[in-house]
Amino acid sequence: MMQSVIQRSLIFRSKQLQETNSLTFYLLRPLLKKQHVIIILILFCTGIFARQSKKDSLLLHLHKPGNDTAKIQILHRLYLLSDSVSYANRALQLATQINYKAGQAQALLDIGRSYYFAGKVDISLNNLIKSVKLAEEIKDKTVLKGAYRYIGFIYRPHEPYKAKEYYEKSLQMCNETGDELGASYALSAIGNIYEGIYDNNRENNKKALDYYLRSLRIREIKGSASELAASLNETSRMYDAVGFFSEALNLRLKGLQIAEKTGDIENIVFLCNVLGNNYTLKKEYKTALTYQLRAFELGQKKGNNFEVLYDVAKAIGVCYNALGDFKLANNYFLFCAACNDSLKEKAKRYDYNLSGIKQGLEKEVGEQKLLLKDLEVAKHKAEVDKQTTLRNAFLIGFAIVFILILLLFRGYKQKQKVNKQLDRKNNLIEQANKTLAISENKFKQITETINDVFYLYNIVQKKYEYISPNCTAVLGIDQDYFYNGKSTKAIVHKDDLQLVMDANVKVDNGIAYDIEYRIYFGDTIKWIAEKSSAIFDEAGKLVRNSGICRDVTERKKSEEALRKHDQDMMDGILYAKTIQDAILVPKEKIAERFKEFFIFSIPKEIVSGDFYFYKETKNGVFIAAADCTGHGVPAGFMSMLGNAFLDEIISDTKLITPARVLDQLKELIINTLHQNKSDSESKDGMDIALLYFENNNRYIQYAGAFNPLYLLRNGALQEYEADPFPIGIDVNNSNTPFTNNSIELNEGDIVYIFSDGFADQIGGAPAYRQGRQGRKFSK
Repeated sequence: MMQSVIQRSLIFRSKQLQETNSLTFYLLRPLLKKQHVIIILILFCTGIFARQSKKDSLLLHLHKPGNDTAKIQILHRLYLLSDSVSYANRALQLATQINYKAGQAQALLDIGRSYYFAGKVDISLNNLIKSVKLAEEIKDKTVLKGAYRYIGFIYRPHEPYKAKEYYEKSLQMCNETGDELGASYALSAIGNIYEGIYDNNRENNKKALDYYLRSLRIREIKGSASELAASLNETSRMYDAVGFFSEALNLRLKGLQIAEKTGDIENIVFLCNVLGNNYTLKKEYKTALTYQLRAFELGQKKGNNFEVLYDVAKAIGVCYNALGDFKLANNYFLFCAACNDSLKEKAKRYDYNLSGIKQGLEKEVGEQKLLLKDLEVAKHKAEVDKQTTLRNAFLIGFAIVFILILLLFRGYKQKQKVNKQLDRKNNLIEQANKTLAISENKFKQITETINDVFYLYNIVQKKYEYISPNCTAVLGIDQDYFYNGKSTKAIVHKDDLQLVMDANVKVDNGIAYDIEYRIYFGDTIKWIAEKSSAIFDEAGKLVRNSGICRDVTERKKSEEALRKHDQDMMDGILYAKTIQDAILVPKEKIAERFKEFFIFSIPKEIVSGDFYFYKETKNGVFIAAADCTGHGVPAGFMSMLGNAFLDEIISDTKLITPARVLDQLKELIINTLHQNKSDSESKDGMDIALLYFENNNRYIQYAGAFNPLYLLRNGALQEYEADPFPIGIDVNNSNTPFTNNSIELNEGDIVYIFSDGFADQIGGAPAYRQGRQGRKFSK
């Protein structure tokens, strides 16, 4: 039963595993003397142990005397487990007392983060700025990338430009520390800035799209389903903004598939609604109805989001109305009214206004009738006065002629004024043309004196309007070649020709490109870097593209030399892995002692810092699970050193306890690495759990440095705590001996020892929405 629980836990967490450095060693002890003992060594936490148990264990360590630096780390972990700012405040107070700047910076970040989610942004900002100042002083990039991001969150509503600066700093820290998932959040945040403060600007919308695409590419590899769905949503929104509607539609369909796989009802309803609106705009009402009806059905089952149901129902009503089914359309419109009391109030106001308009029309009709009657009276009066009018006609005619003469004279004067204005404008245009000609000459002089090749291509007329004359030196082709309607495709290397053709298709569709390709330059091969951007007229029509070509042959040669150097280094590391694997006890050797076992290893890098140890003695078997400082080659050296020292200590001593082995191992590490010198900078060491299995099968002995032991007996879990100091030098240079634990075994007992590979995994987007982003998986 316990094994099946572990397997289900692993399957559930597998989708959120990032880079990990984990190793699993599983041993099944044969049945001996009426006792069936099962030993499981797991070098990662599977998540099956209660969070409260971990908190209680940390609190127990917290109340032990000594080692203030370790207590600060414990308080930080308690803050992550509980979201209680009190632990962060205690950590800050303790770190300040001992002048531990790394602890102060982390505690200030935790306090700032807590007040940010509590809505007290002024207090939050004050603590975050203090954290940044300390972290920059000690170059703590892990703290900086978090502090920069939260400061960006605070500035974003009112000072987006400043927020963008902090997001870019966070992105730089993520890149320098190799935190790709953190980089995806920074990229997404910068994209939000470009989308928000530069709304409806095509060029900046393209910039936002570029950041969203970079974030999406990371989350497609490392992100959770919810993170990927969020990226697909914002990227599709930006595709709409720049006019790539089909790409936006495809991303939303992909997002819907992900939401369906994860059972995310909220995202399914949202995406079905958006997809339905997309098809409604395309007048594909039947397809739109398919998505909107599904959104409505799921939204009703959820039953708590009346605003969404209102939008979906209104969209369904519009579709049915367009298809001519007015009865169904009316039903959904009525549903909208039921969902939204404000809609009912709006309907009342509409009826009132309609009544007022009707009264106004009736009043206007009455006034028109009165006016008609007055006209009839006026007509009769006009007949009576006809003779009088004829007598006055001559005088009126004379007055009209006089007025016409005045008007003609005024028009003549105005014409003279307009002509003078036209002359001034023509002079200004002529002067502007002269200035433009001078500017063009200066531009040509610039392009003709630098090494790069500039060009301007008319997409409508399919011809080059300008190309700088140094094209002969860079490309091996003169200007006339291009002015005669030919292109560089004739000299492009055959393996790169498709790349160039695809780039031309992009720019013909208004998309900029940045490519590198090879060309034939006489008997040699050159590398060319080309950038091109589309040019639109005032109406938004694509008319030209401009570009620049640069000879990057020397750079490519340097890159190839660097690649070969990197390959040589990689070959060396792979050989180091072969050596590291060779010193571990083979599985066949272990199988001689135990019936069933397995070894599971996923190094973060090729050479691992985690290792298992197996050593048979005359009286029993030593088994260890160790986690060395760091990753990669340095940690690999430490693992080989630790393996060799363990073998030496156990071989030289006939009877020795696990605690005594760890005491001697710590002494060897400190002396070998010269950590006992005052000027030593080496802080390397390891965490370890060491288990001794006696041949009589009645007892096991255990000792640990930070890595505990768990015993599962009859469904109850017992924890044997490790000592809270490492193998190697610690902050307080403690000489406290390790604790030895002797445990009597019963039939069916299961024993676990493990490293922190799984416990150190970082949480995903669901935690981000709850204000818990950046949290470790923990136990």
